[in-house]
Amino acid sequence: MLRRATLSAALPGVALALVLLAACRGPQVYLAATSADLQANPVAGLGDADAGRMRFLFDDLNGLSTQTLQTNAFPWKVVTTAFLLERQSHPLTPADLDGLGAVFQEFGFITPAGIANWPAGQPAPHFARPMGITAGTISSPVLGFRLEVANVTCAACHAGVSYDAQGMPQAQVWLGLPNTSVNYQAFGIAVTRALGAAVRDPQRFLAALQALYPQLDRREFHTIAGRVLPALSRHLAQIAATTPDYPLGFHGGSSGFINGLGAAKRMFGVLPAALVPADRGSTSVPDLASLRLRSSAFWDGGDAPAGQARFEERTAAEATEAHYQDFAPIMNAVTTPVMGIEPKVAIRSLPRVRQIAQFLRGYAPPKFPGTIDRERALRGREIFAHSCSRCHGEYSAGIDEVSLERFPNRLVPVERIGTDPLRAQLVTANLVAAFKRSPFAAGVDAAATGGYAAPPLDGLWATAPYLHNGSVPTLWDMLHPASRPQRFWVGGHALDFSRVGIALQPDADGVWVYAPGYRPWAQPSLYDTREPGQSNQGHAFPFEHLTEAEKTDLLEYLKLL
Repeated sequence: MLRRATLSAALPGVALALVLLAACRGPQVYLAATSADLQANPVAGLGDADAGRMRFLFDDLNGLSTQTLQTNAFPWKVVTTAFLLERQSHPLTPADLDGLGAVFQEFGFITPAGIANWPAGQPAPHFARPMGITAGTISSPVLGFRLEVANVTCAACHAGVSYDAQGMPQAQVWLGLPNTSVNYQAFGIAVTRALGAAVRDPQRFLAALQALYPQLDRREFHTIAGRVLPALSRHLAQIAATTPDYPLGFHGGSSGFINGLGAAKRMFGVLPAALVPADRGSTSVPDLASLRLRSSAFWDGGDAPAGQARFEERTAAEATEAHYQDFAPIMNAVTTPVMGIEPKVAIRSLPRVRQIAQFLRGYAPPKFPGTIDRERALRGREIFAHSCSRCHGEYSAGIDEVSLERFPNRLVPVERIGTDPLRAQLVTANLVAAFKRSPFAAGVDAAATGGYAAPPLDGLWATAPYLHNGSVPTLWDMLHPASRPQRFWVGGHALDFSRVGIALQPDADGVWVYAPGYRPWAQPSLYDTREPGQSNQGHAFPFEHLTEAEKTDLLEYLKLL
């Protein structure tokens, strides 16, 4: 029996899942598909790093199956038809498929014009659907079953827009930057609404399906009509009766945020519906350069390579292939909540994830595209060394080609750092125990650390908002704790290179919003620091004794990281 389907997104550094609401009754056997997008962008003949880059974009990592239809995968044609039918006048035509990119872009999924850090000489990737979503067809003639199924890839969360010299977002993406606009909570709600309309009027929906996909295989049509729609009706009713405000099965956060803990708890069966509203462990997505000298992963350092020290100083000389391969099992373990894959199946993807780890070893974030006041930056480097490096690491001398040389991998207790404690508190004993019972425990040591691991700051300028919960919109606000905005917009934003972060200004109600005339490329969310898990307090002590001039100098240096 295929139950509610889901969708999610993320990779190393953050365990995230989006639970999409689509399902179907299907065969009692395991059937799987391979990514048609990866077939169209083959890895055969490529070296490991180049193959890993392609897998980062397109590999389903065993996430297209009848099993993941019970968790995270979703019927592609059903969801896209429901979306377009909700937004367009019936009847639909195949030409309406051209509008899919704009629909998914509302929720922060990107259809890129190109990839800014794609290596010269490598075949350019071809995107048949929004970046970070891959699909393939599950088929069994014997069982009369055929369905195009989609799931997410690493790039859904870990490929973000690039910015020009004025801080304006560009259609060229940068693989490895966080997608600071993808919004799984809003996506899940929108899918629920669209699918609800489909099941209320199945004849209208099926007519639209055939009009939109005139070459639709007869067997797939009957699978959708006879299995998917009836099961959707039952499951949407179940959601309405249990977690109507949280259709993902957990709190999904907002634009650019992911709730990996909630997704993992749901996947491991340790998140009762009654606890969903309070389980708000959303975090912002990090830049993937943060893995380079980490001895453990995630904002709390909760996952470490088995048999290794969780918090141990590392130097640049230790950013070897072996280091990244030690992290590959952690990356692979993320596929369980992120893509909804059973651990016993997900573990089979480790060789492919090892190629992705090879790609990440060569990753570097983009350079700051604006202007730099060199004199201020040089002074700021000294301030950083005295006020910041004890936690965030030692960077190379000077201000040219700045790179992280030594990283302490320090865990800071929540009572010391003073930032919102909820994310650390939500790493529960039952979740850790469930993980330790899984096949991943052979390569990953999971633990509740009770604090936050100070991260490296590579690519900092492009990753706003800041702190583990994304509660501070600019670095200027970080340096001025008393002036941090209480409410602000995030998602589809431009960057302010003076304050370094989201370009905002206060409105008459004290909400920090985008400038008049600016059109965000994705639908923004309102971030309210009064909500549980979203406090903007803490991380104030490094700046308490700095003068205003010193803060300005430090801000200039941070642009270089």
